[in-house]
Amino acid sequence: MSNHIGMLGDILIILGALCIFAGSLFRNYHSSHARYKGRAEATVVEIETDEPDARGRELGIHDYFYPVFAWYADGHLIRKRYPYGSNPCSFYLNQKIWIRYKPSDPSIFVLERKSSMEQRAKHLHYAGLLLIAAGVIIFILFANRKWLT
Repeated sequence: MSNHIGMLGDILIILGALCIFAGSLFRNYHSSHARYKGRAEATVVEIETDEPDARGRELGIHDYFYPVFAWYADGHLIRKRYPYGSNPCSFYLNQKIWIRYKPSDPSIFVLERKSSMEQRAKHLHYAGLLLIAAGVIIFILFANRKWLT
């Protein structure tokens, strides 16, 4: 019986390592196939008031608030107004936002969104860590099998 429990610990550790490896593959695949390869943490440095878009005018909104982001790309400070506004403003001053930008033209950017591939990678990573921890605990508890006999 104790031999089967010891094998269970080994199996959990191996499954955990496989989950972490699969999560890394998912993350690398997602990064290599991303449309915008550059990634930076941008800060909302200003909020500008301007005219709303067509949808905002239809709703009778008079002003839209547009955040201005600042970030570093290849050692250069980029400062760019986000093209989509809202009322009330979706952002606040000094808020940190992860963005993705085009390495060839860092002023072209999009807000980073969590994709399902990234979520799967994160879940696999955490599941792998849990499986390895469970395997190590079982191994430690049953490594000294003298108390079982």
